[in-house]
Amino acid sequence: MIVYFRDMKLFIKRNRIYFGLLSLLLIQVLFSIMNSANVVSFFYLPYVYHWIGNVMAWVSGFITVSLWDIFWLLLVVYLVFGSIGVLFFRRYRKRYVRTLLLVVLIAANWFYISWGYCYGRSPIDKELNIEVEGLQNEDFVAAYNKIVSDISNMDSVDWNTMSNDSLIRVYRDGLSRLSIPLFVTPRRIKTMTFSRLYIQSGVLGYFGPFFNEVHINGYLYEKDYPFVVFHELSHQQGVGSERDCNFIAFALSCDHPDPSIRYSAYLNILPFFINYFYSFPKEQRRGLFDQLPKYVIEDLKSRRKWYNEQSNEVASTIQSKANDVYLKSNGVTDGVMDYGRYFGMVVSWINRYKHQ
Repeated sequence: MIVYFRDMKLFIKRNRIYFGLLSLLLIQVLFSIMNSANVVSFFYLPYVYHWIGNVMAWVSGFITVSLWDIFWLLLVVYLVFGSIGVLFFRRYRKRYVRTLLLVVLIAANWFYISWGYCYGRSPIDKELNIEVEGLQNEDFVAAYNKIVSDISNMDSVDWNTMSNDSLIRVYRDGLSRLSIPLFVTPRRIKTMTFSRLYIQSGVLGYFGPFFNEVHINGYLYEKDYPFVVFHELSHQQGVGSERDCNFIAFALSCDHPDPSIRYSAYLNILPFFINYFYSFPKEQRRGLFDQLPKYVIEDLKSRRKWYNEQSNEVASTIQSKANDVYLKSNGVTDGVMDYGRYFGMVVSWINRYKHQ
């Protein structure tokens, strides 16, 4: 027994860095599960994330390529060649496993420290006092009519996507208007290194927490660009919920003087109205659909066709399942369904603030 404890003590001493990182990870996972929105909002976001996020955004802002993509590319290369090396050179097996374990433990811990706790942030509807319960059919119709009234005057608009720097300025001004804190100063928007692969699985953009980077797909449907940029910039501001990121993107777009920005938000929300109205009687549904200008209908069809042509069913299914598991493991109980939950928030917001 004495020899056993002596050997165990020696084993722990030799591997103390792994036990230390594993213990830290377990503490962070438990804290992430048990944390309160108050801790995230009043301590983590303004103090920890504010400092870490700005430092990492400043550093990565000097580099045009995605550090997040490079990290994962190097990890994949290491996994492939490491596995081959283990098969042919058994003496490297322990070293390979130990190194891989070290990288995984460091990355997992850094995820929580650099951004992961943002999933515990209080919902935006509570922060902005948006009431989504008890919405009636007439509320959805009223919001739809306001959108149609605005979008009907956009047929002569020349579509011109703003530069990334201009979109960042619009976003910062919009957050101020919504009274949502700016925790990290946005510096650069990067194009995904593997845009072609990601568009096949339906990924339009993503936020890389390790280096605080905002990524946009290079194959994005052009008129989606402002909305997707605002969505990913919202993740950078410590918003974990996909629903809330979609809502912020819409809310700061729908009253912007540039019709291109408003139109981008409308294209993203109109399919939700169309699906909702299919539960209406046929004549009422037809009357609502007939209000949409032909050029808007053509844009919606063109947008759907574009993404269908780029999509790969297998890649899309795998990505959706993986994202669903990832979101649920971080406390987003609705998983990928969370993306569409902003519909009711938008209806409530339009009826409260947007004028005909």
